Amino acid sequence: MKIKTLLLLVILISLSSVNAQELGVRAGVNLSNTQVELNGIDTKSYVGFNIGAISDFNLPFAGWKINAELLFSNQGFALKQDYGNNSGLTYNFITNTIEVPVNVRKEFNLLIVKQYIQAGLYSSYVLSGRVKDGDTSHSLDFKNNSDRFDTGFSVGIGSYLTKNIQILINYNHGFTKSEINFGDQVISSKNRRWGLSAGYMF
Repeated sequence: MKIKTLLLLVILISLSSVNAQELGVRAGVNLSNTQVELNGIDTKSYVGFNIGAISDFNLPFAGWKINAELLFSNQGFALKQDYGNNSGLTYNFITNTIEVPVNVRKEFNLLIVKQYIQAGLYSSYVLSGRVKDGDTSHSLDFKNNSDRFDTGFSVGIGSYLTKNIQILINYNHGFTKSEINFGDQVISSKNRRWGLSAGYMF
């Protein structure tokens, strides 16, 4: 059911983009600081990337817009298992995700260039994932297929460098807990992610 909901959002955004006032592309970096529940193991941040299409719709209020995006996002987290004597093993949990954020944006002018703040919701689905341990790698093993799905809220602040070029700093906070099989243990995680990206509007 969750997968169908995400697919419906993707289709709606794809169709609505035809009537969008502005279309563009966006690319940037992700800094994931995922919340993980697993005793005895330290969590580390993971640096990934995002890329995709963006569309803006003017609202009937001055300076207000709806911003909808369709992104491919590489994200994850790292776990370090400490064996003592300055030795240990780091496991990188990496996912490739399709993400659909929809935000309400308010634009304003305080400096020479135009700034904006935005807030909204996102839905995402993990297309693929891997666990990397040094030179070895294997597919991520989700406990249930529903663990690939995530929803949450997104907030951001940005600026238009020119009429066509904009930059954005945003934060995603996931509501959904995902469970991943890890040996004889189960890792519970929730998405926490910062992003820095640049966009170009056509």
